[in-house]
Amino acid sequence: MRTELSAAVRAAMVEALASAGHGERTATARRLAEVYGVSVATVYRVAGRGGTARRRTPKNPEYREWTRLAVALAHRAPEATALDLAIRAGVESGLLPPEAAAMPTATAHRLAREMGLVVRKKRTHRLHADYPMQAVQMDGSTSQYLVVDRELEDGDWLLRLHRRPAPQRPGGYKNKPLGRERLRVLVYGLWDMCTGYTRAVYVVGKGESALDAMTALCAMLAETGEGRRPLHGVPEDLWSDQGPLFKSGAARDLLERLDVNLVTGEAYAKERMGGVERSHRTRWARFERALFLRGRETILLSELNERLCEYEAEENGRRSSRTPVGGRAASRTEAWVALTNGRPADNPLRKLPDNPVETLAREARRKVDVNGVVRWGGAEYEAERWHDRWVIARRGMDGSGSLVLEDERTGERCVAAPCRPRPYGEVRAVEKTALERLREEGAADRAAADLYAPGGDAGGARVTPMRARTAPAAALENPLDGERYRSLAEAMRAFTGIYPHRLSDSHRALVRAQIEDAGLGKAAVAELALEMTGLAQG
Repeated sequence: MRTELSAAVRAAMVEALASAGHGERTATARRLAEVYGVSVATVYRVAGRGGTARRRTPKNPEYREWTRLAVALAHRAPEATALDLAIRAGVESGLLPPEAAAMPTATAHRLAREMGLVVRKKRTHRLHADYPMQAVQMDGSTSQYLVVDRELEDGDWLLRLHRRPAPQRPGGYKNKPLGRERLRVLVYGLWDMCTGYTRAVYVVGKGESALDAMTALCAMLAETGEGRRPLHGVPEDLWSDQGPLFKSGAARDLLERLDVNLVTGEAYAKERMGGVERSHRTRWARFERALFLRGRETILLSELNERLCEYEAEENGRRSSRTPVGGRAASRTEAWVALTNGRPADNPLRKLPDNPVETLAREARRKVDVNGVVRWGGAEYEAERWHDRWVIARRGMDGSGSLVLEDERTGERCVAAPCRPRPYGEVRAVEKTALERLREEGAADRAAADLYAPGGDAGGARVTPMRARTAPAAALENPLDGERYRSLAEAMRAFTGIYPHRLSDSHRALVRAQIEDAGLGKAAVAELALEMTGLAQG
């Protein structure tokens, strides 16, 4: 309730504050507020002191117009020029009067801020995810201290610590020398937005590539089986820059088949990737610098990744999670398991399918000519019994020598092998039958498995550690699998094309069951048709 003050009380307050000595005004105002039962702000307001500052008449009103023109001149550059240089240029060009040169630069900056002519850096909000693997960030970078020495015979790489950074030289990168064939040490990092859990893997390459990035991503998302390193599964959103994951159609295709949403931002927007960028700087400072303490200048790439696993287990086990568990602080490892187990039952963590990188393939639209030949990358491939049709050609990114073709109209697939000239004398007017080719292969001479060999000891009982609850991995379609029929109907048509006799209803049901048990494999269908043909003729 507002207290009404009489005119005499108001006059007393004004006189008391006016007669207060230097440094005594605050104490006087507090005493008056206590005596009359009002706030200190009321005392100042009644006395006409304090409160909203009264606007004073500027001594140099022309400063504001000079500042506005100087700011406009400064912003003619892509980024604003220094304001004092803009004022000087305006005076020398005649756009500003000579008196503007005497205007203090600090005053010009203050007036620019008051008029809203200064673009302040926007404040970014803290990144947040509601549960683990809802959103993760991935980024690739070069090592700060490691360089490539040479490749070993077993496929491993010998790396060397670069101790003395020097100024940038031609042929180098980030003050480090390049290895043979311009090879460098790269590190791909992963950062969980909910808990701050980090994973990384070191690789050797000429630069960031889609194959290395996807191989590293799948390696970091695979289940380790260790309680110290629980992070695994398929994320819902994958944040990335406009690097190889964004530019590669094969990488985007695999992420789409894994049902992962790729989130990208503007080029060179480093603020949005601050989580994984910070993990790189911490890894350089704590992990790579600690390698100098070993007393050895070289290390194998495999040994480096083994030590990186130990570093990650220790870091994630001791650093606090970004999201508390039950209102209490917990380590990243503990929080990741607890919050994953607390996910809704209708949205469990999905496991990563087995060997997803093997399904990574480039694709392109190609024409199979009348001779059954399709061309890719300057090489010719032969598609048996396929002539004059448009197909989608897919080729594995691991350097395999075959193409998988998919008919645009029917969706049928086949494998096209590199063209090889036939030896002299093998050209025939009539192609060999499937049975002739089967006999030439010598399938009956091959040793089969010993079906009833006694098995070994399965091992003693083991204690299974508690793991995060996960959903079973969904079946992943492999676009490179050209040895199977797409449907049971397609497989039955291929069977009837080889088997010359009519099938009864009971026999047709048995054939359908056997084809389904064989997984719709083309070889199994042909073998079954030939076997039944032989039985019928015998």
